[in-house]
Amino acid sequence: MSDQPVTLSPEELRARNRRNVVIAAALTAFVVLVFAVTIVRLKEQVVSPWFDTARGVERVEGEPGS
Repeated sequence: MSDQPVTLSPEELRARNRRNVVIAAALTAFVVLVFAVTIVRLKEQVVSPWFDTARGVERVEGEPGS
């Protein structure tokens, strides 16, 4: 290994910057997607708290887990 710093050409710098922007955009899109799915799933629980989404049936009073 040499102790010399790597010098990038202007084209390489532009390519690296472009790649960084694409990675940042993809990561942001993923975070927004996860957030949106979470909000939708939470709203389903708020709209119908007595509906057991795991089984697709309404909960009965006195039933375990209700």
